[in-house]
Amino acid sequence: MKILTSITLGLVCSILANAAAEQPQVIDELIIQLSSRTYKAREQASQQLWQLGEQSLTQLKAIADSADPEQLKRSEILIRNIEAGVLPTTDAKVIEAIDRYRSSEATTAKLRVIEELLELGAFKQVLFLLRWEEDARTRMELSQNRQVREVPSIAAKRALAVGDIEEAIKLLRMAPKNNRNNRALAHVLKHSGQLVAEIEHTKKQLPNKQAEAWLLTQLRAI
Repeated sequence: MKILTSITLGLVCSILANAAAEQPQVIDELIIQLSSRTYKAREQASQQLWQLGEQSLTQLKAIADSADPEQLKRSEILIRNIEAGVLPTTDAKVIEAIDRYRSSEATTAKLRVIEELLELGAFKQVLFLLRWEEDARTRMELSQNRQVREVPSIAAKRALAVGDIEEAIKLLRMAPKNNRNNRALAHVLKHSGQLVAEIEHTKKQLPNKQAEAWLLTQLRAI
């Protein structure tokens, strides 16, 4: 029985290793398929890359200068959705709300969508929308909303509650740059043993006002 178990485990490990090695090639093939002549093939490739999520991000970003408009457009949409935490498994209400946000122009309409997303618990998506909001005035008004100001800490605490420190760090980096969010990020970096490396990295960005403020926050956290 032990021999059979060892053989079975060996086969499973071998299959997983082969799958991991073949994954980049599969992703490359799907990316090529994004510029297929047939709509069905393009759609299938988009769906499969979307399902792969973050695994496909690096290779999708590598075609940012693609000369094929269809491939470029689809890769941009995939990158935007995946980075926002919008996947095929995401609540349809969240996806629909994000689509409405992106098609809205008025700040009041965007704020209503943000409030809907907060009720749905889509904190990561809210942070992403704030970060990539192109209109500076809209971004500032949304960031100053009382409910929205609480989002970074709530999102980070949720990630920490399940032991995902890296996700908490990623969320706090995505958050609007202010003293409160900087302090929270420095605190998490300190307790994850990454603060010293972060300080050294920040020093390389000087002189820069944002870098100076961030460095001061980090030094105070030591």
